[in-house]
Amino acid sequence: MTPDSELLGDPRRALDALPALAWILAADRRLLYANLAMRRYYGPEVLEDDDWLDIVHPSDHDRALANWPEPNWESEYRVRRVDGEWRRVLVRARALHGDDGTLLGWVGTTTDVEDERRMGDELRRQALDIGLVLAAAGDAAERERARLAKVIRETALAPLETVARRLALEDRAELSELVAGSLKALRDALEAD
Repeated sequence: MTPDSELLGDPRRALDALPALAWILAADRRLLYANLAMRRYYGPEVLEDDDWLDIVHPSDHDRALANWPEPNWESEYRVRRVDGEWRRVLVRARALHGDDGTLLGWVGTTTDVEDERRMGDELRRQALDIGLVLAAAGDAAERERARLAKVIRETALAPLETVARRLALEDRAELSELVAGSLKALRDALEAD
């Protein structure tokens, strides 16, 4: 036997070497084979149980079976890991057919996506929190701008208008133009906001 034929002679050897969780189901959905990574993830008894749905969260049974008997499908649902923790997984499967077209079963992979989903959930929560903080900061900035505009009108604009009128009455054109320029700059700044 050559090394190539030995490698290809038993596909389970190659499947057991995969780091991914890989499996083979019969046409009636019985688990025929779970590779080494899958047996470690779920525990060796995953092959002893006639019903692989026992490792699927009861609320997710419908989702786990929704795509059957599609020839190619993927689904996401929760499963119980060997330590008892429920984890979200992405399951992808492809149908296997005999030479005569008869469905033999499915070969598939299961990928634990729990950490990525938790990270995504946390990032969405943080983005929402940041959005709320920015909205509150924007509201506070708008209130502060309105308060400052009122203070400027009361403490700077009104007194400068009084000074401008007095200077105009006293016929002090040079000072009157200087105060008028300051008044215009203040009014422009207040209208720009």
